[in-house]
Amino acid sequence: MPGYIKVVLIYVLAALIWVIGSDFIFLRIAPQLMEQVGPLKGAVFVVATGLLLLLFLRRLERRRQRVEIELKAILDGMSDVYYRTDLSGRLLTLSPQVEAFSGYRAEELLGQDVSSLYVDPLQRIQLLERMAANEGRVVDFEVLLRCKDGRSLWASTSSHFHRGADGQVDGVEGLVRNIDGRKRAETAAREANILVEGLLNTSPDATMLIDLKGRLLAVNKVMALRFALDSSNLSSISVWELFPADVAENRRKMVGQVIEDGQPRTMRDIRNGRYYDNSIYPVRNAQGRIDKVAVFSQDVTEQHKTELELLEREELYRAMFENTAVVKLRTDPDTGQIIDANKAAAQFYGWPQERLRGMRVMDLNLWGPDRTSHELDSVRKGNTTSFQARHRLASGQIRDVEVHSCPIRVRGKTFLHSIIIDVTERLQAERALTDAKLQAEASARSEMAFIARMSRELRTPLNGILGMTRLLSESSLAVDQREWLNSIGQCNGELLTILDELMLFSQGRLDEDAPSRAATPPEGADSGGEGAPLPAMHILLAEDNYINQKVTEAILTRRGHQVTTVGDGLEAVRAMETGQFDLILMDVQMPGRDGLWAARTLREQGHDTPILALTAQAMPRDAELCLMAGMNGYIAKPFTAERLMAEIARLLTSLKG
Repeated sequence: MPGYIKVVLIYVLAALIWVIGSDFIFLRIAPQLMEQVGPLKGAVFVVATGLLLLLFLRRLERRRQRVEIELKAILDGMSDVYYRTDLSGRLLTLSPQVEAFSGYRAEELLGQDVSSLYVDPLQRIQLLERMAANEGRVVDFEVLLRCKDGRSLWASTSSHFHRGADGQVDGVEGLVRNIDGRKRAETAAREANILVEGLLNTSPDATMLIDLKGRLLAVNKVMALRFALDSSNLSSISVWELFPADVAENRRKMVGQVIEDGQPRTMRDIRNGRYYDNSIYPVRNAQGRIDKVAVFSQDVTEQHKTELELLEREELYRAMFENTAVVKLRTDPDTGQIIDANKAAAQFYGWPQERLRGMRVMDLNLWGPDRTSHELDSVRKGNTTSFQARHRLASGQIRDVEVHSCPIRVRGKTFLHSIIIDVTERLQAERALTDAKLQAEASARSEMAFIARMSRELRTPLNGILGMTRLLSESSLAVDQREWLNSIGQCNGELLTILDELMLFSQGRLDEDAPSRAATPPEGADSGGEGAPLPAMHILLAEDNYINQKVTEAILTRRGHQVTTVGDGLEAVRAMETGQFDLILMDVQMPGRDGLWAARTLREQGHDTPILALTAQAMPRDAELCLMAGMNGYIAKPFTAERLMAEIARLLTSLKG
């Protein structure tokens, strides 16, 4: 090999050593080369070699820049985010896709600790541990990252340890992919599966999912329990093996029809004495093709028994409804439509049963539609159970009816079951009886009014006779005169007794409260006496009958009392306005203003002077009227002096007490 070529090769080698960074080796070799080839030649070769190396390095730099541009284009075109950190986790490189990914611009995050982006910083440690355990790299490691707006976002990273020029690990680099949509879809799917599984397992129906060949794909707990299935190992089980041959064949045909036309089917079968209602539905995949079949099986044994019992009851109801002489209707309360009518109804109304079943209650009832609807609604709500109405027959005749109705439930619908009773003759009899009673009562009232008037007219003179007889008995009389006077008193008492009995008889009853007015002989005193002695009083006497005025004045003045007498109620009120009185004796029946008016007026004016009523009205109702008018006591005519004074004493004593 020529010497100059050898020298060139040596200088090229030295230049390469210098370029790659071994400055120390170059500085030690260069002087030795200079000694071998001489200074001038060595310098020429060094310059030439340097120029070649510069050209080589420029080509390398352009290639590096092109590679970086291509790499940047690749990274910019990727939806994934490229990152690199140092060993402490400080971000050194970050592709711009991070902004669309997290809301942060790359410039905001460079130099930051990557752990600050983790919702759970522990995941960063788990990532490094997984890489260390897997030869320095990890693929699709899922992490939950924090976005700039505070949202959390699921991401998947494929990362590895980064090595420097010296081959030592100086950080981590990798790609981060947004999988938030997928994760949330997976979560939603899991929740949906849990929900579906929960719904299936809480359903009382046995539920299964089969493929088009009848292989079991899924069953709920009821289905698993019914057929003793292990829900975790269903792939080898054919649904047709679970049923008797005839049932399986019917099921297979039914499923085939569902798959063929895509329409659901229902069927009922009997197994081991139990009844099952089955619903079969097609299940379509994402492309809309039927690839599965869902079967829901409900045990309806008890329902079947109930239906049979209901049928028996309906037959019994029909027999009881139809085979009776009582008129019966079943109506719809919402529309008034007559749903059913028995034979007795057809006979009563004069229309055939079929015609009645097409009519409405409004066609029979003389009420207007509004009132009829109101009554039907009232019966439906249970507010009314019976009412009276007037119904028109086919002949046009109007009949009074009594309707007894109640709501009944038939297959979930409310109807009114009604019994119609013809009460036309009964009401006519009741009206006739009422008219007769009213006439009798009117006659009785007239009779009572006449008897009461006669009693009043008789009691007033009887009171005068009794009083005068008593006054005569207190004078000097011969023996035979006193006997005659006693006979007059006895006759007066007998006459009064007859009058009281007549009044009681006219009322049709014996009333213990009715006063007994049998008079005593003039010389005999009332057994009760006159009561406690009374101090002298100024007494106002309101009495329109002259004889009774004199009798009462004599009774009072002989016992030391002062008496002022007026002839009617108006004069009594005026007397009270001008005078002071300790007691008022008030006749009830007086011309003009009577005693009741006077008593009310005095009480309204504030007078509280005791008032004792004197009246020829001898009935208990008369005493009530006196008390209601404001009087304090009551004494019926005729009365003796002893009885009058005893009543005055009782009244004043009770008021003081």
